[in-house]
Amino acid sequence: MDPLDLVPSAPHRASARLIAPAAEAGSTDGLRSDLAASRPEEIVEIVAAHHVETVVATAFELQDLRKLVPRDLIVFFSEMQQANRRRHELLRAQLLEIGRAAAGRGLRLVALKGGAELLSPVHRVRGQRYISDLDLLAAETEIDAARDMLHDLGAHEADIAEINIRDHYHLAPFLKEDWPAQVELHRALGPAELFRSLRSCDVLARALPSGHPGLGVPSPADRILHLVLHARKDAGEQHRFRVSLRDVHEFQAMRTAFPRKELDAARARLPTQSASAPFSLLEGMACALFTPAGWDDLAPQTRHLAEQALVTFDNPADQRQRETLHWLRHSAHALLADPERRRHYMREFLRPGGLRDWWAFHRDRRRRIR
Repeated sequence: MDPLDLVPSAPHRASARLIAPAAEAGSTDGLRSDLAASRPEEIVEIVAAHHVETVVATAFELQDLRKLVPRDLIVFFSEMQQANRRRHELLRAQLLEIGRAAAGRGLRLVALKGGAELLSPVHRVRGQRYISDLDLLAAETEIDAARDMLHDLGAHEADIAEINIRDHYHLAPFLKEDWPAQVELHRALGPAELFRSLRSCDVLARALPSGHPGLGVPSPADRILHLVLHARKDAGEQHRFRVSLRDVHEFQAMRTAFPRKELDAARARLPTQSASAPFSLLEGMACALFTPAGWDDLAPQTRHLAEQALVTFDNPADQRQRETLHWLRHSAHALLADPERRRHYMREFLRPGGLRDWWAFHRDRRRRIR
């Protein structure tokens, strides 16, 4: 059985199946018929929502797939990947500039997520990973010095309401006119209730040299665990089975690049079935996309989680409804239970354009679900 057959929609199946040949894994058997049954614009919408345009570009380098879609579609994905490679070069230069400034002050920062990829890549093809910003972890004792260093480089902090940034796991984003991306200076890797198994002090202690002044990268096990927990955070509790194709592809890239013991070490830090569910979900989805022959050998919980993700993968209407209900509950609780938050919301709604901005924010969140 091919687990991707559980996905009812041909465009969603095609989008998922395009990831495997991009990683030189799996088969293209079912992909041909799914591409034939899909409109090009459907493929673009889905892969863009999952931030994998730069990944599927590699798949369309295969001659037998190039014959199945309009040439414009191939050109679009190819241009996206080439543009992303150029962006990677600019981001790397920005990161090294910050690292040199940190080293000059005796500081050591650890590059997380996309920043770690720029310094120690795991993806097979340069430019496959989309990077929106640069996340840097600093020791709590050095966070003020790191903030001053970024200010001295000419960066300023984004104007974010104090109530939204107070006690947050990273400071307000740092912006600079000639930087291609904002910088998020982290004191922790994520919300405390979700990231108990990945404490910042431990990540800093285990970090490896990057070969560049002022910058380290997390250990392989920490990189894997951060990906897993960040994927869970991004999906939110309202989307237990929602999964990003970018996260699945990156999980497979790490699983291929790092020794098996690193994968086992990351999983071991999630001791309960509930805590390990996000790991099992990514593992099951990676099997479905890249090694479907091993589907029947998966642990029952892993297979169940992946099956649920696959059967709901092409149901954006249900996901949008969950998203709306979640934000209604979240806002109602804040309004009723937190006087300070209630005053903040009222100020935001009453300021000129406040209600319009609120509506645009939630409309954009819903639009991105495909």
